[in-house]
Order: sequence, then C-alpha cells, then structure tokens
Amino acid sequence: MILNKIIFYIIPLLYIMISKCVTIDAIAFTYDVSGEVYSFIVNEFNKYSKENNLNVTLKLNLITPSNSTGDINDYGSMVEQLLTKKTTKYDLYFYDNIYSTRFGQHFVSLDKILDKEHINLYNKDVISLSCTYNGEYVGLPITLDYSVLYSNLLYLERYNKTVPVTWDELIETGKYIMEEEKKLNNNDLIIYNGAFGETEVGTCSLYEFIYSFRNKRESPFPELTDEVSIKALEKINEIKNEISSEAHFKLPYFIFAQKLYQEPSSFVFLKYWHTQVFNPMIKISPLPGIREGISGSTIGGYNLAISKYSASKKRSAVVNAFKYITSKDLQRKLVIEKQVFSLINSLYDEKEVCEKVDCDFYKSIQLIPRPTTVTDDYSTYSEQFRNKIYEYLFGEKSAYQVLSELENITKIYYITLFSDSSIGLIFFLIICISSFFMIASLTLLFIKKLELHFKFLSKDSWFLVIFGIVFFLFTSFLELGKKSEFKCQIRPVMLSLGFTLIYIPILYKLIINVPIEDTHFIITWIKNHRFWFNYIFIMSDAIICIIFLNVPYDVKEILVHEGKNYEVCSLNSNFGTFILLVILFIKIITLLCLLFLLFIEWNISSTIYDVKLVTTSLFVVLLVSSLVIIVDKFLKLNYLDTYIIRSSMYILLGLSNYILLYGIRILFLLNNNEEDEMVVRSVNLGKFSSNDKQISSNNSSDNTTSKGSSSYIKMLNYHFKN
Repeated sequence: MILNKIIFYIIPLLYIMISKCVTIDAIAFTYDVSGEVYSFIVNEFNKYSKENNLNVTLKLNLITPSNSTGDINDYGSMVEQLLTKKTTKYDLYFYDNIYSTRFGQHFVSLDKILDKEHINLYNKDVISLSCTYNGEYVGLPITLDYSVLYSNLLYLERYNKTVPVTWDELIETGKYIMEEEKKLNNNDLIIYNGAFGETEVGTCSLYEFIYSFRNKRESPFPELTDEVSIKALEKINEIKNEISSEAHFKLPYFIFAQKLYQEPSSFVFLKYWHTQVFNPMIKISPLPGIREGISGSTIGGYNLAISKYSASKKRSAVVNAFKYITSKDLQRKLVIEKQVFSLINSLYDEKEVCEKVDCDFYKSIQLIPRPTTVTDDYSTYSEQFRNKIYEYLFGEKSAYQVLSELENITKIYYITLFSDSSIGLIFFLIICISSFFMIASLTLLFIKKLELHFKFLSKDSWFLVIFGIVFFLFTSFLELGKKSEFKCQIRPVMLSLGFTLIYIPILYKLIINVPIEDTHFIITWIKNHRFWFNYIFIMSDAIICIIFLNVPYDVKEILVHEGKNYEVCSLNSNFGTFILLVILFIKIITLLCLLFLLFIEWNISSTIYDVKLVTTSLFVVLLVSSLVIIVDKFLKLNYLDTYIIRSSMYILLGLSNYILLYGIRILFLLNNNEEDEMVVRSVNLGKFSSNDKQISSNNSSDNTTSKGSSSYIKMLNYHFKN
C-alpha cells in the first residue's frame, strides 16, 4: 500500500521533471578525433545549466575522421542539405566561417535576439566579414585558426640570425643559411615552404601575403589591381626563385605537420596554422610583412549559429545556450584552458588571461578573413583565385594580367560619365542637348504667325507630348552607373508615363475628329472636357506606377566567363508581375484604340499627314519595344554592348517621336515655300472637306439598309474615302 502511494506520487513528479527538461541538439565537425574543445564547451554549458536550474541539456553530434569518411567539404554539403530540407533535428550549427554567405539565409539574425553589447564584444573588423549575411550577423566565432611562422632556432643560432619580421629579412636570412648549408651538402633543406598548394590553404597563403603588403596596419585589404598587390605577387615570385622552389611551394599541406613534429631539422622557416609545439628549438611568430609592424594571417575556424527551423517551443532555451557559449566567461575559459584564440580582444588585457597565455603575441596577430562575401559561391571563387594567380607564379602571365583577370571574376562593370570609354559621356551630351532643344522649341507655339503649323494639338497638349518624349530620353540615364532596386523600379514607370503623355493627347484628338455626323454623347463629352480626359488617363497611370514603385526588384549579376560581369534587373514578385501586366494591358488597349482610329481617319483630308506621322511613330514604338525584349531575353551581350543598345533604343524612341510628331513642322518652317505652306494648311485645316461630309452623309443614309454590315462598311468607307 505504501509502495503504491510512493509510485503514485513519484511517477507524475518524474514525468513533470522530464517534460520540463529541454534538449538542445547541435552538430559540429573537427579533425581532432578527441573533440576536446567541443566536449569542453558541451560540458561547461551543461554544468552552467545545472547550476542555474535551466533544465536544458546540450547534446552534440560531433563528426570526426574516426566516425566519418568525409572532410570539411563533405560536412559543409551535409549541413547545406539539412538546412535546405528545413530539418528541425538540430538547433545549433557549428560551421566553417567561410560559409556564412552560403548558409546565412537559414540562420536566425543575431541582431534581433542579442544585445548590441554582446555582439560588440567581438572584433568587429573580422566578424563583419566572416559572420554576416546580407548585412546581418548570423553567427559568432567559437574557435579560430590562423597562420603563423615557425622558425628553426637550430639554424638561426648556428648562423647568428634572428627571426625575420619582413619578407626581405626572410629572403636575406634564408639565402644566407641555404648557401652555408649547401657547403655542408645539405641540399634538401626547405628554406621556406610558402604553402601555395592546390587546396584552400593556397588561397589563404596568397590572400594573407597580399594583405601583408598594405601601407599601414589599419589599412584595408588592397584592391587587386593596385600597385601594392602587384608588388606582393612579385615578392612571392622572388621568394620562390631565391630561397624556395615550385616543388616546395606545392607540397601537400599535411607534409608540413610531419616536418614540424617529426623532422624539425628539415626546414628553416615554415608557414602553418597555429598549433602547440613542444620543441624548444621552434619559435612561433607572426608572419612577416612589407615592413616591421605589418603582417597578415588568414583566419579559419568555426562559427556558431541558430537554425531558423529549430522548434519554436525550444527557441528561448536555444538562445540562452547560444548566449552562454559565446559569452565572455566561456571564451575566457577556452583561452586559458584550451589555448583557443578568441576574437574578444579585451580578454588579452586581463591579468588572469595573460598569466596563462602570451597576450602580446596574440595582440600582434593581424587577422584577415577570407573573401567569402564577394560571391555566393566562395568555393568556386577560391579555386579561381589561386589558379589565376598561379598562372603568374608558375606560368607565363604577368602579375598585372592575372590580377586584372581575377578582378573580372567578381567585379561588376558598368558605364559612367567618366569611364575609360567615353561612350557614357557622349550619350549623356546627346540626351541633354536634344532635351534642351526639344523643350526650347516649345516657344514656337507662342508665335502667332506660326500657329497654323501646330494646329493639330492644343498648346498644353504639345507640352505633354514633348515632356513625354523627354521621359523616353531620360530613361537612358538609368543605364548609367551601378544598378539599384530604385533604378529597376523607375525604368518601367518612366516609359509608361512617357507613352501616356505622348499618346493620350493624340487619342483625344483622334476621338473628337471621328467623321460621324450624329455625334455620340460620349464623344461630345470628351470634346467638351479635354482637361478631364487627359487628367483621368495621366493620373490613373501615375497611381498604378506609384504602386509599381513599391514592387521589390532583384539586381541579378550576370557572370561572364573570362569576361566582364554586369548587372540586370530581375522581377521575381508575383504581385509586381501582375502590376506590370496591368500596365502593359492598358498600353495595348490604348494602342489598339489609336490604331483603330487611325485606320478610320486614314484619308480624312484635314489630318491626313498627321495620321500617317502618328502611325509611323507607333510603328517605331512597337519596333523598339520588340528589340528591347529581344535584347533582354535572347541576346547575351557584354556590359558595354548592353548599355549602347539600350541607350540607343531610348534615344531612337525619343528622337523619332519628336521628329515625326513635332520636328517635321519645324522643317516646314525652315523650307518656307508655297508648296509646303499648302501642305501645312491641308494638314491643319481642322475642318472636314465637302467630300468628307458627303461620304459621311452617304454613310448615314446607308445605315437604314443593312444593320448587320453597316458598321463594317462604314469603317471601310471612312478608311478608303479620298
């Protein structure tokens, strides 16, 4: 009976305790079979959780070479597969810091869940490049690898030399020792390995070497085609030719660990990741630089991130675990007990830390993250980066040539007013001069004796037409400079408004000019309300365009193999596509109405030349629109050709419409002969001829005979009358 009561009370209590305990699952990879650092992190958190009654347990799935046949690349692919499937299996991911861009979309933004003070603990110059995705922090560094120089004191003391702090010192010291050792038949001695192999390590070696040539410690990574970068590559080549060799440069990286631990007498200087070495004859120091005080070490290591797909009920516990693992307290323990390099710089000012580690040494390391943010596919870029530079180091190309070609891999090219090619400035001047002339020509409307030449439209309508044409021309300005979301949004808007400003006043004129004797009440209303007719169309178009300005656009990079990359606009929004189709639909309806009215009024003597000129301008609009679609969708052009063709189309659209609709009237003025005057009078007479009226009357009488075919016959009669 007593036992039953105990069971009755204990079992529910145990159930409650178990149900309240949250298990957080994490995954990581390490080449260290023992997983010492990760085990330490897990144990410390679980200890912290127990002491603070958090009821949270951290479990880690640690992938190592002993339980997996894969390497870091395979682990990256596995993580990507898990994240792509949106699995809830893991809450925390330890991932290689080169993959923040690759995985960032699947991780929780730390800016939204952490205090700024927490993130600001870390070296901002480094984490802003290795822990961000689209400008937001998605991870924080847990472990950090970095390159250092291992100097063999056996040789340095033998020849009374010191550890080099510049590349020139390394060459000088290495050359002296090499020549002296050759006298002792020590011909296999490695003076400097370089570590310029065919793997990711080669990229790290190249990148940090270029970084070590910057002018000042606080200077950023130099531009690839800068003189600094060229000199850096030339110095690498000098090291290869003077104290090393292509064979030594390309040695597999695992050989260096073997040399370091098992064959220390086989090298003088060795570049390798920082690790503990217990040989007193091996001195660890920062890598040399262009001058004393300047160095560079590429970083490796792992960040910690929170999966977006972690169960929401566990989110609070996961965030607390993340905060503790990335806290200053745990980082301090990692530095002291596991000699992990932390990016919390303030730790190396603490007496407790400096009693256990060489703080001055850690402060002297000048870190540079790899260029993981320059492209979405860093692995491919890294391979291209080193292989391209190797075409100089181990090939026939010049340093400037390979750096220029390398720059083209990620650089986005575009035309500006001051580009090497003057085409941008030429087009700019053409548009400005043309626009000025067009707007200035509007003054002709106010010369009384010239009114007859512009009688087809009212003065305010001509203003709308000319400004619509200028809109077409100004669209070309959007092709200058770097693409942006706003430029992508405003281009269709300017073309749409330009079309409306040009052709709505013409549509009004054609509607009121329809040769019908018994005028329909709608036509009568339109004729008496020209302002409202234009206003309704223009404002409707403007409202739709304003809505379209809120549609998101993507700026898509077009990567050209062995060429120059450029950007294009990409509309990936269903709502945006719908709005764009609405705009196109309205334009097509307007176009069909114009064509229908132009067909009917084709031979009306009062507007016969105007009708034909308007028809030609519409033909140009259709032609240019078709060509733009062909260029956008079907032709693969370089950035310069794309700019020239697009800008030429907009200029053709503007100039042709100006000449056909307005400029030809100025030509009549310039010719100023009697025959042209007669043409102008016939073009702008504004009244039906007696023949027009007669046929209209005949058409009216024909209405009584056949209702079924009368509309069709009348339309043909209107078109073919002469």
